[in-house]
Amino acid sequence: MLVTQAKPGSFPETLRALAQRHPELVVVSPNPDYGAMAFAGAFPSRYHQVSPVDANLIEFAAGLAARGLRPVVTGFPWSHTEFLFGNPVPLILIAFDSFRDISMMRVIRDMTVVTPADDGELHSVLEEALAQRGPVYVRAPAGAEPVGFKEPPPEFRIGKARKLRDGFHLTIAVCGAATAIAVEAAKRLAQEGISAELLEIPTIKPIDTDALARSARKTCSVLTVEDHSVHGGLGSTVAETLCRFFPTGMQMIAAEDGPVTVEKIAQKARLMAMMGDCV
Repeated sequence: MLVTQAKPGSFPETLRALAQRHPELVVVSPNPDYGAMAFAGAFPSRYHQVSPVDANLIEFAAGLAARGLRPVVTGFPWSHTEFLFGNPVPLILIAFDSFRDISMMRVIRDMTVVTPADDGELHSVLEEALAQRGPVYVRAPAGAEPVGFKEPPPEFRIGKARKLRDGFHLTIAVCGAATAIAVEAAKRLAQEGISAELLEIPTIKPIDTDALARSARKTCSVLTVEDHSVHGGLGSTVAETLCRFFPTGMQMIAAEDGPVTVEKIAQKARLMAMMGDCV
């Protein structure tokens, strides 16, 4: 019997809490080290360990979904996700660290791609993911700093952006673990007289086109911040969206720029704010 003490609010604790309310939730993983050990100890009959060299790990989870269960798959080999092309089964895929995951998952038909900012948001994501009809990919925010809010933020909804701060000089669009850093950067910029509208975009696909275009029309300048490659991540998605609905000036901070920091965001934001207003 596997027994472990899960950190309150962590991914394992979230899984266990959701499993108590959702009897259809099961976990599939190559081994219990991928955040599944606590779940396996609490619900041994609902945990399925599949060898990482077994090419049908995703197919096995898809079979469980076909029986009406809601599999959460962790620690899966990226190559196995090819099965989902043309097979939009209701799986929830969880990964913890990658600089290429969003770009890979975005191209899968009917895949929803979500990057929560912290463990609290992860709980909301998984709660909503259980109600989705198609596959959902979630990048769990392992080790991310909790996002601090002066006031309660807007309600979390998959597919919806959340405005965390109003502004007019530029828009900072952020996702995932970089969100807490962007919140601090926006505070510093405000002290310098730069009004940054902070838009958290946890759902990369489908992106909230209306909220993004509305903010871009207001500020005419968008800076994206993420801990993913500049290729195929949040920045790419925002650029693809705005070029169709409201072409505007853009800059990106991504994994190729090194770790995301408050000063790195503030430095680019200062330059963008100096470029002028909408014309």
